Amino acid sequence: MMRLSACLALAAVLTAAGQQRFRTSVEAVRVDALVTDGNRPVTGLTAEDFDLRDAGVGQTVDSITLADVPISMMLALDTSASVAGGTLEQLRAGVSSALAMLAPQDRAALITFSSDLRVAHDWSGDIQSVTRAIGSVRGAGGTALWDATFAALTMRDTSPTVRRLILVFSDGDDTGSWLTRQAVIEKARRTDAVLYGVSLRGIAPMNRGATLMGRSGIELSANEPPAWLESRFLADVAEATGGSEHIVGTSKGLRDTFEKIVKEFRTRYVLTYTPRGVETTGWHPLEVKLKTKRGTVHARRGYSR
Repeated sequence: MMRLSACLALAAVLTAAGQQRFRTSVEAVRVDALVTDGNRPVTGLTAEDFDLRDAGVGQTVDSITLADVPISMMLALDTSASVAGGTLEQLRAGVSSALAMLAPQDRAALITFSSDLRVAHDWSGDIQSVTRAIGSVRGAGGTALWDATFAALTMRDTSPTVRRLILVFSDGDDTGSWLTRQAVIEKARRTDAVLYGVSLRGIAPMNRGATLMGRSGIELSANEPPAWLESRFLADVAEATGGSEHIVGTSKGLRDTFEKIVKEFRTRYVLTYTPRGVETTGWHPLEVKLKTKRGTVHARRGYSR
């Protein structure tokens, strides 16, 4: 297990971020899209069913796949003091069950966080090894949720043929990050990963977020909202990637929630297109809808080149 101090952690993820920007020179763009009708995923769609616009310009979807692309699943797990005990046991069981659902060609990695970030297991196709790493996790310390989420977004698998799934679990708000909430959300808006948040709420009677008192996150702008008023972090960062937050009332619901997320991710379409008629650099807002068929499309908001 590799422990990352605050400065070392930021240096590592920012270096990786620079490497990610280099890779954005690849022409083809992939968009991971979930299509639902109510709570039911919509299957059987073709490329012709999608209306995809890059910076407002209609694009031709070159290819569409459903479940054939291997998954790289990043797990970022809150192991702060409030998770210790029975909650941690339920968390181990839930994550182990999610890992067991991966296919032989899939890969996984594990980050744990409290006051510090730890790479408990780097990217590997040996899923059993990642599962064993969960057994050594212990609960102690505070909650550097924002830093950990940024690291999970940045610590990407080097394989170019995978779909990136990030699962972030926490039982409370951030209490010890160096980065700001908004900096992490901006990073999420520019990733090709799909992030799902799992929030365990209702186990602590204290006022959620009251321990922050403005201490968490380096303020980069006078316009930053008061940190202790923010309680929708996982919902907002997930929405920025086309994912969602799942709120669990008790730790006994963690296994079903993790399994549900993996199953849902398998039903997402991967749309690939080559941008035409738009600038080659900068921020590209994306809009993905269905042309005639019924359904709501959940996809990332854009990408940077």
